[in-house]
Amino acid sequence: MSSANANTVYGGDEINAIILDIGTHTTRIGYAGDDFPKIITTSNYGKTSQGTKVYGENIDVLRSGGTTVHPIVTNSLITDWDAAMDQFAYYFKLLKIEQNDQPIMITEPIWSTYEYRKTLVEKIYAKFDFPALYLIKVPSCISFQQGRPNCLVVDVGYESASVTPVVDGICLIKSSVRTPYAGKFLDNVVSDSIKNLKSKSDDSAKKINDDGDDDVDVEKNQATNDEKNGENEGRDNAKEVKKPTSIAIEPAILIKSKDATSFPQEAARYELKSFAEGVTITDSFRKYEEDKIWHEFKESMLEVPTQENIKHLQQQQQQQQQQTLLLLLLLLLQAGSDSKDIALHVSEFSQRLFELPTGQSITMGQERFTIAETIFDPKSYTFNDTELTPPSSNGDIPGIEQNTINDYRPVKRIRRNEDEDNGDSANGNKQADVRGLVELVSYVINNIDIDLRAGLANNIIITGGTSLVTQLTERLYHELTLKNPGLKIRLHAVGNSTERINQSWIGASVLASLGTFHQMWVSKKEWEDEGSERILNQRFR
Repeated sequence: MSSANANTVYGGDEINAIILDIGTHTTRIGYAGDDFPKIITTSNYGKTSQGTKVYGENIDVLRSGGTTVHPIVTNSLITDWDAAMDQFAYYFKLLKIEQNDQPIMITEPIWSTYEYRKTLVEKIYAKFDFPALYLIKVPSCISFQQGRPNCLVVDVGYESASVTPVVDGICLIKSSVRTPYAGKFLDNVVSDSIKNLKSKSDDSAKKINDDGDDDVDVEKNQATNDEKNGENEGRDNAKEVKKPTSIAIEPAILIKSKDATSFPQEAARYELKSFAEGVTITDSFRKYEEDKIWHEFKESMLEVPTQENIKHLQQQQQQQQQQTLLLLLLLLLQAGSDSKDIALHVSEFSQRLFELPTGQSITMGQERFTIAETIFDPKSYTFNDTELTPPSSNGDIPGIEQNTINDYRPVKRIRRNEDEDNGDSANGNKQADVRGLVELVSYVINNIDIDLRAGLANNIIITGGTSLVTQLTERLYHELTLKNPGLKIRLHAVGNSTERINQSWIGASVLASLGTFHQMWVSKKEWEDEGSERILNQRFR
């Protein structure tokens, strides 16, 4: 009995498809069957003073006349079609893709509209020579990557956090929810917090300078009198003028050299690059570079408080007054000792240092937890810069009821007194104006058909770059277990950070490399013959 050839692929010849994963923060391009994408680039483009568009790392180049930075994608949907097509063409050429021989699979969010999907397909076929394509939902890709056709996908991305039930690999779109409380929201909280701290330090420095001018004049006069009397103490006192400190925020690309300093003990010591004549820094370019600082802070500093952390923080707040009184008492009893030595005994909880591009380090303790807590309780933080405040969202997706892609919505059968027993039921949360991550997941679980509820609760997949915030998964599991005692909650999160960030692309790569998937490709001729409505509603599910 002869064995089958190992290279034989069921369903037809092996096809090396192209995978295009469009995201708000990054866009990924690569080949089906690969473990990771070949190209991972920002979903922005730069426009020079001559009108030339630049992509990826070329945006960071300082140019004569300056570079303005513009977004290509908003909420995972392309908003600048010309720039998007030019960006795709740029990277397809870089990869030397043979468009005539390779189909392309493109990922899309669950909230993409009929008009958007139709425009996307038509733009791709008009711009490129791909023989066929396929549109696939991001949660479906993630379910294939995990090998779980029935699951609940919790995607905490850059501009949105979404929860989507997936049954047999198909997204139940009308049962899905989405909020803007995700990575960009955390970046804005970090930015607002540090800039508020900078503003306060600037005000303090200005006040010290204003008050210090008179003190310096007095000290100089005193020093002159002391010198006349032959006393040197006044000369020493004249030199001891307190120097105010402030937080210095500059993009790393503008820094030439720096020294390590610590706020608020020392002022930042750094030197900016000298630019050639004509080189300018636009506001959009500076914001684009500064956003990298807040993004790095989020990735390296934030930590979601667990129940133990919350108890510790509450106890710490209660003990602060007692510690302050104790410190004052010790200072009185030990007047001859150094107050710094005594202060060492009053420890801060989980402090960490974050170094700004200027070399200045700021110490963050409790703030690391309170900022991360906003993803579970968005109302807990009030922005000083009101322009950064996101709109209130309870998870409802505008226009989702008119979405004709998925007509299946299981009838919700409610147990007797279920609404009274469960605070997160549909009636209990109907009037909610803001939902954090836990409320978002609980809302979907409690509003899905009861026959699917247990299976989905046992297969919750956590994905997205923002889900890598320390202790986020553990906190989510703990609170979901408390809110849903009748269900067995099980979370599945990939441990490898690179794999979790690229999970949707990897899932599409797995799916497109299957021989049984080849019959799903839609050619340009079929698109033209069958019509967009039939293809989008029946084929791209």
